Amino acid sequence: MSLTRNIEALKGNQETVIHLQKIIPNPYLWSAEIPTLYTVIFSLKDQHGTVMEVLSSKFGFRKVEIKKQKGLCQWTACAF
Repeated sequence: MSLTRNIEALKGNQETVIHLQKIIPNPYLWSAEIPTLYTVIFSLKDQHGTVMEVLSSKFGFRKVEIKKQKGLCQWTACAF
């Protein structure tokens, strides 16, 4: 699965914020017992498509709910 976003070239010390969004249907949830992690890879390319920089990061999905003053982490009681 990939997501691409083209932006205008920045000059000098310019900065920009890019927001990317993708719906992941039915992700495997992270827990201490089953620590499912996903990897996201960000590639910065120049106008010719040459890769200039690559960053990666691992993350997990977790469901947290508050019901009747009690915390539930993926359907198990947990403290906050």
